[in-house]
Order: sequence, then C-alpha cells, then structure tokens
Amino acid sequence: MALAAGTVWEVRATGSQANGGGFYDRNPGTSVDYSQQDAAQLTVTDLATDGAGTGLSSATGGFTAAMVGNVVQISGGTLTAGWYEITAYTDTNTVTIDRSAGASKTGGTGNVGGAFLYGGSLDGEFALMQVDGNKVWIKAGTYTQGESVTWAAASAATPQIIEGYNTSRGDSPVGNNRPLIVCGENALNFNSYAVVSNLRFTTTASSGVAGTIATVFFNCKAQNLSESANRYAFNASNSYCSFIQCEAESTIGSGVVCGIATQIAFCYIHDSSIGVYTNSAGVAVVGTVIDSCASSGLNTAGTGALGGLYINNTIYNCGNGIASKGAQSIVMNNIISGCTTGANWDTNVHNSGNIWDYNCFYNTTDRTNVTAGAHDIDADPLLTDPSNGDFALSTGSPCFASGMTLDASVGL
Repeated sequence: MALAAGTVWEVRATGSQANGGGFYDRNPGTSVDYSQQDAAQLTVTDLATDGAGTGLSSATGGFTAAMVGNVVQISGGTLTAGWYEITAYTDTNTVTIDRSAGASKTGGTGNVGGAFLYGGSLDGEFALMQVDGNKVWIKAGTYTQGESVTWAAASAATPQIIEGYNTSRGDSPVGNNRPLIVCGENALNFNSYAVVSNLRFTTTASSGVAGTIATVFFNCKAQNLSESANRYAFNASNSYCSFIQCEAESTIGSGVVCGIATQIAFCYIHDSSIGVYTNSAGVAVVGTVIDSCASSGLNTAGTGALGGLYINNTIYNCGNGIASKGAQSIVMNNIISGCTTGANWDTNVHNSGNIWDYNCFYNTTDRTNVTAGAHDIDADPLLTDPSNGDFALSTGSPCFASGMTLDASVGL
C-alpha cells in the first residue's frame, strides 16, 4: 500500500515538524481529523513493528479507532522514518499502517495528527512524500524554508493542490492575508501538474520560485530580493505553465521566465529588469500590467520565441515596452506608454508574419523596426494614475472602444 491519493494535509506556523499533519477519511463517521490542530493527538516513544513491518505497537498505548485515517510521523529507533497512515485499529496498543516501516524494529517515536510546520530540516522530505491527488492546506503565517525543496511530481489526471488560506480553508485570501514562504537562497520547485494558489514567496535564489511541466500558479506573489543580476521571481522555463492573477517582482532580474506555451493572464509584473522573458514558442500574455521594468517589459528576444500571443496588456514606464526577435506573433489591443521605446524589433524578422494592430503607443520612441497597424493609435492613453499603480483609463481616453472586438462580420 501507500499513502492514499485523497490524503489532505494541514500546514501551520504553530504546528510542529514532528507532527503527522495528514488525514484521509478512511472510516467516515468514525475517523476524526486530528491534523487540524496545533499539537499531536498522541505521542508515543516506544513504537515497535511486527514481522511484516505494518503492525505498529506501543506498550504504553493510547491508540483509538478514531485515529484510523490519520497520519503518524515516525522517527527515531530502528524504524524507517517517515509519514504513515493508520489504516486499521486493533486495540489501544496496536494499529496497522499503510506500508512497512521495517520488520521487527523497535524504539521509535510517533506523533499522530497535529499540523505540520513547514520551516525546517524536514521540508524537502515532506514535499517529496506527497502522492498524486493529495491536497496541502497552508494557513496564514510566515514560514522560513529550511532547505531546498522539490515537490513530488503528480499526473494530469490527479494533480497535487497546494493552497493557502487565511482563517478557514477555502477563504481565498488576497494581499498580506496570504501565507508567506521565505525561501532565502533555498530553491523551491513545484513539480509537474501542481496547482499552487493563494501564497506569497520571497526568494534570493537564482531560479526563484519554479514550476515544472504544467504547473499552475493562481493568486500568488513572488519577489526575488537578491541584488545579484539575472535572478527570477517565477521560473517557468519548462513547458506549459500558467500564471493567473499573480504578481512578480525581481529587483534586477526577470519577473517571469517562460518556457514553451507558458500562459500569463491578468497578472501584475513590476519593478524588475525584465518583466517577462522568453525564448520559447507559443507564449501568451493576456490582460497583464507590466510596470517599471528597466530593460524591457516583455522580452521575446530569443530566436525560438515564435507564435506568441500578446493581447490586452498595459506596459508602462519600461526601457523597451516590447523587445523581440520573434516571428509569427500577434500583438494587439495593448497600451504601451511611458517607455523609452514602445516596440523594438530585430530587423531580420520584424515583418516575418508578426501582426501588429489596435495598439496604443505613447512613448519617447514608439517603434523601432515595427510598422504601425492600420488601427494603431499614437496618443496619450490617459491612464488614471499609473505612477501610483492605477492603470484604469480616465474619461476621454482615446483607447475607449478602440480595440479589436468580435462584430457582425464574424457571425455575432
């Protein structure tokens, strides 16, 4: 056996690294979730296993039928350390666990239930032992990551979900009510098919907060505070990652680095050297504000940056609004304002299938090696107060009703 796919975990700043931290409702109506409390429900220091390694016993005892489905963390003695689910209850001295902790071992310590504390030497082990379909709840608080961490990979059919909450599970916190993970120089990598939501991160690591294949970040904020150049806030250099309603900032690096078919929608990326960087094909940036990025807001300067989709974005106060060598991209319905150069394209590919139209330019130099679209506007978009983060259009803006929309000519 193994930990159940439906196991739900609780992480709290007031918990303990020694706690079990997980629960699977194995016997509905009998099993009681002891993970949603700070302290373990039971701690025993004389654990032993039977000849199969799955029978767990304690001479002092204290096990109950309600503990079935709870996770016990075992450490010490000659038992194999780790997290195990209690799958069956025999009596106060004996239970069965989901897999062997070593045959005929003695002297172990076990904590049944209690929330896990993310922030110590077991962070990596906790992340790696997660299985497909698990869900990890992280309560509001500050967590100082104790080591580099790579979460276990999941599958498309049963992704892992790591979700922050403020006071009650599912309350979808925003701003500083989201849990904060302080990574420091420690790497943090969410593996394939993870869905990460409602969390804040600070980091100084070179790769920042990373996603692997098809990792989804929703309502997350990452800040890379390093003073070393070329570091990332979010690193999606692998394929098919998504960012929805996220915020990114990298002091002198890139806010988001994108691999093949990365999707960025309705995000705020600011105060970085480069807002979004990619040298990969099929990247989409939609409905996003990119603000105060010294080198460029959107840099698709890699030769592999083909077929990008960049629509309905506001790019403000950057060196280059968009800088690119990419071809076969669609750049439409964007406001590019307050930049040194609005759009700066490589001379060899600026007409290689790129489509520019329905954009508003208001910069020191609007275009270098870019031909204006027939419906482009060269005028002040009248943003309300962009220096203070208000990018709404003021009354009288020439951008009202000037973007491309569906109309009667295409069937509506």
